[in-house]
Amino acid sequence: MGETLIIFVASILFCLLVPLINFLHKVWWMPRRIQHVFFSQSIKGPPPRFLHGNTIEISEMRQNFMNRKLQLSHDIFRTLQPHIYLWTKIYGKNFLHWPGARAELVVSEPELIKELLYDNEQSFCRSDADRYLKKILGKGILTSDGEKWLKLRQLSSQAFHAESLRHMIPAMIESVELMLGRWKNYEGMEIDASEEFRLLTAEIISRTAFGSSYLEGQDIFQMLRKLVVLSCKNSHKTKLPIISSVFKDRYDLEADKLEKRVRDSVLEMVKKRQTEISFGEDFLGLHLKAHYASDGNSRITVQEIIDQCKTFYSAGQTTTSVLLSWTILLLAIHTDWQEKAREEVFELFGQQPPNPEGISRMKTMSMIINESLRLYPPSVYIQRKAKKGAKLGKLILPTNTNVHVPILAIHHDPKLWGKDAHIFNPERFSSGVAAATKNNPAAFLPFSLGPRACVGANFATLEAKISLSMILQRYTFTLSPNYVHSPVQILSLRPQHGVQVMITNVEVFCQILPSTGQRSKSMEMTNSFCICTQNKKEDLLLQLSWTWPFRKMLSMMSTERTLEVIFLSRLFVNLFSLVIKYVDKLWWTPRRMCYAIPMRLRHYNKYHPRSIVYVQKSLTLLGTMGILFSCFLCFFLLVLLRIFYKICWAPIHMQYVMRAQRIKGPPYKFLYGNTKEILSMKSKSMSCPMVDISHDIFPRIQPHMYAWRNLYGKNFLVWIGNKPQLVVTEPELIRQILSNKEGAYPKIKADSLVKKLLGDGLVMTEGEKWLKLRKLANHAFHAESLKDMVPAMIESVEAVLEKWRCHDGKEIEVYEEFRHLTSEVISRTAFGSSYLEGKNIFEMLMQLGFFIFKNDAKIRFLKDWKIFRSADDIASEKIEESLRNSIMSIVNKREEGVKIGKADSYGNDFLGSLLQAHHAADVKYRITIDDIVDECKTFYLAGHETISSALTWTIFLLAIHTDWQEKARNEVFEFFGHEKPKPDFIARLRNMTMIINETMRLYSPATNIVRRVGREVKLGKLTLPADMDINILPCAIHCDPEIWGADALLFKPERFAEGVAKATNYNTMAYLPFGFGPRTCVGLNFAANEVKIALSMMLQRFKFTLSPNYVHSPFTVLTLRPERGVPIVLNPL
Repeated sequence: MGETLIIFVASILFCLLVPLINFLHKVWWMPRRIQHVFFSQSIKGPPPRFLHGNTIEISEMRQNFMNRKLQLSHDIFRTLQPHIYLWTKIYGKNFLHWPGARAELVVSEPELIKELLYDNEQSFCRSDADRYLKKILGKGILTSDGEKWLKLRQLSSQAFHAESLRHMIPAMIESVELMLGRWKNYEGMEIDASEEFRLLTAEIISRTAFGSSYLEGQDIFQMLRKLVVLSCKNSHKTKLPIISSVFKDRYDLEADKLEKRVRDSVLEMVKKRQTEISFGEDFLGLHLKAHYASDGNSRITVQEIIDQCKTFYSAGQTTTSVLLSWTILLLAIHTDWQEKAREEVFELFGQQPPNPEGISRMKTMSMIINESLRLYPPSVYIQRKAKKGAKLGKLILPTNTNVHVPILAIHHDPKLWGKDAHIFNPERFSSGVAAATKNNPAAFLPFSLGPRACVGANFATLEAKISLSMILQRYTFTLSPNYVHSPVQILSLRPQHGVQVMITNVEVFCQILPSTGQRSKSMEMTNSFCICTQNKKEDLLLQLSWTWPFRKMLSMMSTERTLEVIFLSRLFVNLFSLVIKYVDKLWWTPRRMCYAIPMRLRHYNKYHPRSIVYVQKSLTLLGTMGILFSCFLCFFLLVLLRIFYKICWAPIHMQYVMRAQRIKGPPYKFLYGNTKEILSMKSKSMSCPMVDISHDIFPRIQPHMYAWRNLYGKNFLVWIGNKPQLVVTEPELIRQILSNKEGAYPKIKADSLVKKLLGDGLVMTEGEKWLKLRKLANHAFHAESLKDMVPAMIESVEAVLEKWRCHDGKEIEVYEEFRHLTSEVISRTAFGSSYLEGKNIFEMLMQLGFFIFKNDAKIRFLKDWKIFRSADDIASEKIEESLRNSIMSIVNKREEGVKIGKADSYGNDFLGSLLQAHHAADVKYRITIDDIVDECKTFYLAGHETISSALTWTIFLLAIHTDWQEKARNEVFEFFGHEKPKPDFIARLRNMTMIINETMRLYSPATNIVRRVGREVKLGKLTLPADMDINILPCAIHCDPEIWGADALLFKPERFAEGVAKATNYNTMAYLPFGFGPRTCVGLNFAANEVKIALSMMLQRFKFTLSPNYVHSPFTVLTLRPERGVPIVLNPL
């Protein structure tokens, strides 16, 4: 028995010892041996650590560089691959480093690279793909070797040969047309070009290679993107092969699920093609033919078809989209090259779509694309694996050594490309790639080199040329100030935060004179309009009449207000100086001559008797001209005096009046007031997120008000342009303003952009009309109506929570989710439709909101002159028209239902109430169609913006303060259990009410309440002149320690335990999330009900915590919202 036990124990020890020896051999002995082999050949490198190699150092260096704010520079090598940049300087162009226990030789010498990639001795093969890359690409052309690779390469070459590419051009053009059709809604606005190109290239690869569309393959693209993100997260993690295959982490499990779903989706597409009459001649069709080939040597399996499809779905989209993104970035910066490319496009194609002959002759475009590929290659490295006995130059490589070619290092090497290697200079490719590289093919490797060069390189460049050509035919573009330069390697080199550009339509030139020659002439005529008043050889009136037809073209060109003002000032000055000169030439000099002529004629006895008559008529005409000119001068002088009064005298006088009453503020500056300081302070505070999760957001969202309140006191005067604005934060004065018992504080006059957003609806109107609309809104949102809305609210929340089930244990961004939810609720309850029906309306309202945010606190000169409009004005007018049409279609649909008998009445919802009022028999209660449209716009916007903001900040606070989350959950279960919320119990949710009130205090939806002084009025001890604006700051009041105590900046819902009145010490002006007085938000109870229902149902199903990826950056666009969303981690109960 003892001997048996000894043998058994010895066997177990032996079984444990063999794997241990094997493990130590791999992770300790082999690295030491390989290091010794390379050191003996003068190849050095950083010393590896046990198990981890150099991965920890690599991750730290990368993290250090990624945390820095990058300047807009093309020198990205040291940022993206800091370890290679540093170790190249220390150890030379060829060195050894260790990703984990695997040796990797970095080679930067062109001759060695050429030998490696051509591989004439067949000493190298593809390096082993990691487990995530295998799931993305399978065993397709990018990861296979030998006979299998040869077979797949021949099939791919056939799919992308010259004739096949020619047949793909119409599909590419059609796809680009679809994208540019979407861009029409964003003319004069900012777009994220990288996201647009991602969708475009997905559409093109779907059409040309798989005979489908992006929508059909949408799930495949999205799942592949998720796999790419997982690959990036785990790229520098060291995992033990056997252990990691048995004990999988959550990333591995998620990747396995995604891989299976991708396989099923691709297989479904393959089976669908198999049922068709013929397989087709595209990429998928050729692979299916090979699957059914009679020759066994040429036949491929279904799994190989799936792997090939995954490869080209991923690589076919990514490579071209990043190429287009970086090229657009470079052209947006270097507008001179953008113009050169545009001239070439118009020269070759005019306004027609690109054709194959013209594409092959595009020299400038090819130069630009090559330079873009040099600075920003799709992949930043190439890897190979050494076979047994492999040699590279004079080096002998141990078996299975990886060889790493850093493409960025080569493309940015001043020894290969000159001192301007980091500068965008397409001119270097003017004589072709060979001349640019001095016949050194290994110096330019965007698509690799040798037999394994990218099979889709021609496809990618063709797609890029077509896309860029069609964009340049229609738009000019400049880089948006919101662009953040952050290249990142996630399988391909891509912009981490997108590429934001401002697009402007240039179609107007081509519409006037379409052909190339005429187009250039029209440009010359337009330029002449700007300088016509400087040409003294031609008559002034003749010049103006000649250039006047092109005035619209000029207004389209002048998109920036500053340029507009400069141009107008120059034009008026030149016109006035010329008028003076022409008055002297055409009126005063002839008049003197006409007076002199009769005097001289009287000395002659022989003169024609009618001569005096002609002279007298000339004098009369000149006298009339003199009167007209005098009137013109008087009018001009009056205009100047009025301008002087508005921008000089009135502000100085107002400052004097207010200072006499001890109201101070920042000094008024000519024309701009304090707007430049406001914009500067806001830009500085918004340039980076808040360091800590603090609820002290007043200094961030309104830094100017915060600074001036501390400097000048609770009430102070600021200047928005030449308009005075009294900022009031004293509760007693606020009560007097918002109560407005004498009607002395009406709503401010909305500017053109706000009018387009809200019209003349409930929020903006005054007097009898406001009273009429307020009664309608009160009727639509009274208690009984709200009770009837509860089922629709519950159904909408159910749909959202059902979708969240697939995010169990994962991160989800709730702001966007709540925006869709609240849009669905207001659509159902107020308009009897759904979010999808009103989707366009919500999107257009958000676009108008963006315009208001963009133009906030900017001085708009000549804003009342309709002929001098900015690009934002033009774009907003188009959006307003489309918005009106969309609302009218919903209104007409409801009316049509009643007319044809589908419905008995217009309904009891908000829209039904409006239509009943429109058709009312009593004229006093009747409203117009314009009133209906304006009310719909108001409630579509307010019904989702305010509530989505309130829900988001509430969830944010509960995710941080899990103790209050538990209290709220216990209360929900106490009242509802696992049942749906009931209307009778919603009002009894005491803890929930406290939490919502505290959220509204810390993160009030509205950051300003603005009124106007309608006439001279007494406010407290102050006497306010008419036409002054008053600005009330809820954020300053809600965080005031004098009102709320020392813990004013802390989340403490218990302060509302005895109600709002007790919490504010019966000071109603201390709490203003929804206004006060007769103009309090009419949808207050609707919002409270919706928030309580959504939170209750969410708490019944999930626990949630704040994601570590959350970045605290509140900012204001119409309402207070999180700039970068609120990601939370959901855990099901």
